[in-house]
Amino acid sequence: MSEDDVTGTVASPNGLRIVWASVRNFDTDLCATTQKALLDGMAEVGHEVLMLSPGGPPADGHSWSHLGVQDGGGFGRRSRAIAQRIAVRWPEVGQPDLVLVDWPLVPVLRKAGVLNDVPWLLMDRSPPAQAGLRGRLHWSTWKRAWAMATAAGKDRPGPVGAAVSHAHRDLINARTKAMQDRVVVLPAGVDLDRFMPGAERRSTKEEVRLVYHGRLDKNRGVLALPMLLGRLSEAGVDASMTMIGTGDAVGALERMAKGLHGLEVLAPLPRDELARKLGRAHVGFLPMPEEEAWVIASPLKRGEYLAAGMNVIGVDHAGHRLHGLEAGMMLYPQASLLDGAVDHIRKIAKDPEVFLTGKKAARAYAEANLSWDVSVDRLLGAIDETLGVHNAAESTVKVLPGLDGEPPVEPEPEALPEPEPEPLPEPEVKETPPLEAEPAPEPEEDPEPEPAPEPQPEPEAQAEPEKDAPTYTTLHERMSAPPPEPEAPAPAREREGPADRSPPDQDDWKRPPPRKF
Repeated sequence: MSEDDVTGTVASPNGLRIVWASVRNFDTDLCATTQKALLDGMAEVGHEVLMLSPGGPPADGHSWSHLGVQDGGGFGRRSRAIAQRIAVRWPEVGQPDLVLVDWPLVPVLRKAGVLNDVPWLLMDRSPPAQAGLRGRLHWSTWKRAWAMATAAGKDRPGPVGAAVSHAHRDLINARTKAMQDRVVVLPAGVDLDRFMPGAERRSTKEEVRLVYHGRLDKNRGVLALPMLLGRLSEAGVDASMTMIGTGDAVGALERMAKGLHGLEVLAPLPRDELARKLGRAHVGFLPMPEEEAWVIASPLKRGEYLAAGMNVIGVDHAGHRLHGLEAGMMLYPQASLLDGAVDHIRKIAKDPEVFLTGKKAARAYAEANLSWDVSVDRLLGAIDETLGVHNAAESTVKVLPGLDGEPPVEPEPEALPEPEPEPLPEPEVKETPPLEAEPAPEPEEDPEPEPAPEPQPEPEAQAEPEKDAPTYTTLHERMSAPPPEPEAPAPAREREGPADRSPPDQDDWKRPPPRKF
């Protein structure tokens, strides 16, 4: 199907709109099992879920939508290229309620601004596992991603990201600023309806079938497994080994298969076919060494081996151990892995009841502890907590400004006393207008006496008693001609400003009138 098509179905409109931006390719990546299981779980409870990832949707059906982008990129740049293509298609997403982001995509998507106005959680299914220059580059990106997630969630409680195990969470806390209570643990689960013991499984007396599936990388210890066939052949045990996956050790394994009887190397299989393959096998392997990347892991293959009723043999470290499982899982120090494996396989080849006891214990443990429901419930709880706090914060901001139209009771009495003092000055304003109305028309006649005085200080004295200016004008008129005296302005001048009147009156009486008068 074209990567330009949105495929799948959507859930009820009453659910949340959740988008997951991921680097997983359902066409080629075996580890995409986790994403599909969690997506299915979110869709089953009614959320509208959209997956943005390279390639197409799962071939075996899904209950959520998928928006594909082109896969691929240069050395160490695949994740950056995928993130840039997702950012280009982001306008097609709309406005989600929550975004889940795989850690390799966080820096680019954060810089592109698509995570600015929406709550988001960082999904860390595994820290960098590569060595050398590529590993150093990936560790730098990993640390930046967790720092950004912590900063984005600093103003709200609740989780900022997810890990696969408690040891993984401890590593995040030790290397980044993310506190343990801000990281939710989502362990790898298994589809119990798909991975089941097969009815056609042969007896261990006839042939012991050994299987490894997952990444076929040199740093995972897979190159040591074919040596078991030679050791078992020397011990008289008829055994075969199937190795399923892709990685940098495939070439070396294929060359071994040409000269080693019983070794089969296969490309990744569809999930149903893989489940049938495991259901017919007897022993599954966990050869990953005791290194940081594997000690904190929660390998998918472990749960699938157990659900299929297989005995499990692996290296003894925290990433492989399961508390409460006594039969069915045999872990040995890395240096003695081959010796321990040969010893156990010889036992089950000699006595099929040893295998059957481990088979029953493995399946019972998977049914009781490894269902995907555990991780789905934890993820849904983290989403509810994040969005509950986020929505509460938004509603608080809306109520404070009074946008709901229901102001609180306290502000109302505070607003009432403010207008009450305003009516008090209003009667005073009613009395003042007549006083100001008298001088208002007469300042226009002031230009007549202004040219008369020679000294400059007099305008200041006249500017203050502008209300008495008619008096001085009347005095000059009296000196030039006897005017009628019914106006009697003198008492009005005394009432308005007796202190200002006397000095100007004395000066005007002593000063002779201008000649033009």
